[in-house]
Amino acid sequence: MTPDIAAGAFLLFFILIGFGAVVGLGAFLLVKGHGKLARADRNREIERDLIEAQRDAAAQRTASQKLLPKLKRDGRL
Repeated sequence: MTPDIAAGAFLLFFILIGFGAVVGLGAFLLVKGHGKLARADRNREIERDLIEAQRDAAAQRTASQKLLPKLKRDGRL
């Protein structure tokens, strides 16, 4: 093997290693970003559920405040 061919193979080898490192880093960042998005979606869903539960509780409280005087007046309580 002549020195020119060996040097070319050596450079090609390092170019391939560099390309693989860039592709691997890109894949890592994609997976990491997807995890953050999935976590944000999960947190948003939990937040929506909590807001809905809070609204339900407020609606029940309002209904009970309207109904309680009527029940007391009718003698049911």
